[in-house]
Amino acid sequence: MKVIKKAMKEYKSNAFFNKDPIWIESAKSSIFFKFIDSFTEFCCKYLPKTIRKKIFKFIDNSTLIFSRFINIINQIMLPAYIIKGREKYSREKINILYIGKDPFDGYISNLIFCDKTSDKKISYVFIWNIKKYLGKKNKNIDAVLIKNDIFYSRFFERQEFIIIPEWIGMTIDLTRSFEEIYSNFSPKIREDINKVKRYRYTYEISQDSEKLDLFYNKMYLPFIKKRYKENAKCIILPVMKHFLERGYELMLTKIDGEYASGLLFNIENNLLTLKYTGIMDGKMHLRKKGLGATTIYFSLMLAKKKNATSCNFGVCKPFLNDGLYRYKIKWNPRINKARKLYYYNTFSLKICKNSKSIQQFLKNNPFIFLKDDKPQIMNIKN
Repeated sequence: MKVIKKAMKEYKSNAFFNKDPIWIESAKSSIFFKFIDSFTEFCCKYLPKTIRKKIFKFIDNSTLIFSRFINIINQIMLPAYIIKGREKYSREKINILYIGKDPFDGYISNLIFCDKTSDKKISYVFIWNIKKYLGKKNKNIDAVLIKNDIFYSRFFERQEFIIIPEWIGMTIDLTRSFEEIYSNFSPKIREDINKVKRYRYTYEISQDSEKLDLFYNKMYLPFIKKRYKENAKCIILPVMKHFLERGYELMLTKIDGEYASGLLFNIENNLLTLKYTGIMDGKMHLRKKGLGATTIYFSLMLAKKKNATSCNFGVCKPFLNDGLYRYKIKWNPRINKARKLYYYNTFSLKICKNSKSIQQFLKNNPFIFLKDDKPQIMNIKN
C-alpha cells in the first residue's frame, strides 16, 4: 500500500510530469522505476521463462504507451522562452523563440550557438493558440523552435513549420546476396570489415544475465556517455533485462580473448533489430582496428544465415553532419521514421527572418525533415 500511495502522490505532483520516461537512467529516483526494477527481479527469480516473456512484452509496451500519453497531455500548454546568443559560424546575434516543456535541447543549442546563451521565460501558451501567439511575438525573433510529440506534427506542418524529427530510423535490405550488400558499403566500411579478419575478431552469442550486466555497465553506459556527454540519455538495466527475457540476444565481440564490444539484437519475423550497442570502457582505441564494424558485420552475417530479409539499423540524429549519421550512412541504409510508439519528439521550426545568422545555420547544418510524413533532406548550399 505504501508503494502505491507514493506512486499516486508522485503521479499527482508537478514533478512527475517533468521527469524523464521511466526507462531512462536519469529517472531512477522515480517510484515507478523502483517498482519496475523490483518487479523485474521478482519475475526473473520466480516465474517460468515463457510466462516472463509475455509479461515483459506487455509491461514494456504498456509503459511506453502510458509515458507517451502523459507526454502528449503534458504538451497541451507549453512554456515559451527567448534564447539569445551568437550564431556558431557568422558570429551574428541570433534570437530563438523556444516553446517546449523540456529545457532547450543541448544538442540543438550546440548546432546553433557558438557560446553561452541567455534564456528568459516569457509566458505559457496553449498549443492551439501558438499561431496567434507568434503573430504578437515574432518582431525581434529570427526563428521559432517548438519541441513537441510527433502527435502534433501535422498540426504544425499545416502552419508552415518545418518538422525535424528528434531521431530518424535506418534500414538495410538483406534480400540480396551478401556480396551485393557488401559492394554497396562505402570503401571505409569495407576496409573495416577486412580488419575484422586481419585482427581475428571473434564473437559469442549469449542470453546470460551476468553478461548483460557486463555489457550494460562496462560497454553501453560508458560508450553512450562519452558519445553524447551531457546530452546522453541511457536506458535503465531492467529494460535491457526485459528485452533479453523477450528473446533478444547479446553478441559480444572479442580480440585476443578479451571482450571488446557488444550488441543487443533480435531476429524475429525475418527482421534483424540492432537495439543497443557499446564498446568496452578503455577499448575505444580499437575503433582504428575496425571495432565499430565488427558487431554489425557479425550480426548481418548471422541474419543472412537465418534468412532475415531486413535489418533495423537503429536510430541517429537527423543532421547530416552528425558523427553517428555519417558513420551509419556508409552502410548504405534506407532512411525512414523512427517508430512512433517510443518517446518520439519532433522539432517544429519556423524561420521568421532571413538574417545572416539563420542563413549560416541552415547552410552549415543540412538535416532531414518530414514532409507529408516522409523523410526528405533540407540542404541549402548557397
